[in-house]
Amino acid sequence: SATVPSAPVASSRYRTWGFVNQTRVTTPSTSPLEPLTNSAAKEWCARAYNQALAEFTSPQADRLHGVGILNWWNPEQTKDAIAELKDLGFKTAMVPLQPGKHPDGELIGYQSKRMEPFWAAVEEANLPLCFHIGERPLNPIASPRGAGGIIVMNQMAGMRNAWATLTFGGVFDR
Repeated sequence: SATVPSAPVASSRYRTWGFVNQTRVTTPSTSPLEPLTNSAAKEWCARAYNQALAEFTSPQADRLHGVGILNWWNPEQTKDAIAELKDLGFKTAMVPLQPGKHPDGELIGYQSKRMEPFWAAVEEANLPLCFHIGERPLNPIASPRGAGGIIVMNQMAGMRNAWATLTFGGVFDR
């Protein structure tokens, strides 16, 4: 697969605004791909991230393992995305708890029939899959009282939905 050209976001924080404006990012996010609605831009950013992370971790590959971003929004491309991740040396990949929408605007349900090529590729590759936690808090914290516990519970709460979706949605019964 081709190498993604140098990412404008990698060189300077101040030069990113042109890219941000071009991709119409209007809201801040803790998941770097969440606000991107353009499938090609999302693909480009994920690949640039994966390549940069692989380059960063390669000098210490025996003890430093990055977690690549796997293409979840276009399940037909998952098999090729996994092959690229493995070529870059990744041993695992992540997907968001809140997957957003497919390129055609349909909501992504990890348990949906449309995601079958995704799960088939993950299973065939024998690649451990991680879910990115903490994408956004469930409730804003209005007071410092109990903030530590509230933050921890907010971070882990999303896993209940992911577990229920995969379990009761039949993904584990494939």
